[in-house]
Amino acid sequence: MSFLIPRAGAIVRLPHGGRVEVDAAGWSAAFDGRVADDVAQVANGNVSARLEALAKSNPAAAAIVSWRDHAWLPLTALDALRLDGFDTLFLELVGTCNERCVHCYADSSPQVKAALARETCEQIIDDAHEAGFRRIQFTGGDPLICKFLPELARRAAPLFELREIYTNGLLLDDDLADRLAPHGPGFAFSYYSCDAAIHDAITRTPGSQRRTRAAIERAVKRGLRVRAAVVVLDQNIHTVDDTVAELESLGASVSTGAQKNVGRGSAFAWQPKQPSQSAGHRGGNAGESDGKLAVTYDGDVVPCIFNRKRVLGRIDGRTRLADVLASLTVAPGAAHGDDQLSCGSCRITDLALATLGSR
Repeated sequence: MSFLIPRAGAIVRLPHGGRVEVDAAGWSAAFDGRVADDVAQVANGNVSARLEALAKSNPAAAAIVSWRDHAWLPLTALDALRLDGFDTLFLELVGTCNERCVHCYADSSPQVKAALARETCEQIIDDAHEAGFRRIQFTGGDPLICKFLPELARRAAPLFELREIYTNGLLLDDDLADRLAPHGPGFAFSYYSCDAAIHDAITRTPGSQRRTRAAIERAVKRGLRVRAAVVVLDQNIHTVDDTVAELESLGASVSTGAQKNVGRGSAFAWQPKQPSQSAGHRGGNAGESDGKLAVTYDGDVVPCIFNRKRVLGRIDGRTRLADVLASLTVAPGAAHGDDQLSCGSCRITDLALATLGSR
C-alpha cells in the first residue's frame, strides 16, 4: 500500500518484502526490517522509540517523525489531485487569443478556434462547486473573447470564494468592464514591460501594452481585485524592476517568474538570474498542499495548465467534470521537472500520478 502526505510533499510505499520506500521533495530513502515497520506505524500517528532514536542521526527518519501529525492519504488518483483540499479550477474558455506571445504555454493564437460550449462551461462551474473547489479562474486563450463570459461570472459569483479572469485585457472596454464588475471577479493581467516596444515585441501585437495598461486602470477604477504577472524573458529582464514599480503605482499586486518549458515556451531555456518575488503561478496565493485541476479549451481534464500532456479524462457532450472525477484514468509517464512545474503542490501531484501510472 502507498500513502500520499500532501503537507510533506511525500509518497511512502509501505512494506513490501520488509522494505519501505519514501519519495519526497528533493530526496528519497528506503528502510528495511523493523525500522520499516516503525515507519509504517507513523501513518497512524505512532512513533516508536527506535525511530525517534534513529531520527537524531538520520535526516530522512527525522523528516518522517515530523509527519506524525500530517494526514496520510491512501494513494489514489483523486487524492493526488485533491491533496489537502481542492483550491483552484482553471477553466480555459477559448483557445483563441488576440496576441501571439512568443512563450505561450497553451499555444494560443488568433488562428486557434477551439472553444468550450456555454452549456459545458456552466456544467463545469456547477461540478467544480460540488467537488469543493474554492476558487475558479477563467482563462484561455483570452477569456474576454468568450461572448458569454459575463454570464459565467454571474453564475460563479455565489459559488466560489474567488473568481478570477486571466487576460491580456485588450478587449476590456468600459462596456465589458461594467457588465463584469457587478459580479465581483478579480483580474489577472499578463504584462511584460513598462517599455511599450519591448512588451509589444513579446506579444507580437502592436499597441498591446497601451491597451493592457488601460484595462488595468479600468479594473482598478471599479474597485476590483487586480494582479499582474510578469513573465521574465531575455527581452524584458532589464526592465523588470521598473515594470513592477509601474504596475504597483497603478494599484496592481505583482508576481514575476520565468516562462515554463511548455507549448511555445519550450523554445526557451532561460531561467531567472535572481529569485523572483513570487512563483507567478496563475493560481494566486494558494497553499503548497492545495489541489488544482484544469480543463483545457479542447475539453481535456489535466492536473495543471502547465501539465497538459497528463490527460486524466475528457469532457464532451456525454461526459461531465463530475464523471471524470468519478473515474479518473492515469496515463503512464515520468514526473515532470521543476522547469515545467514550479509550485510544490503541482510537483507532488505529478509525482503521485506518475507513481500510479507506473503500476
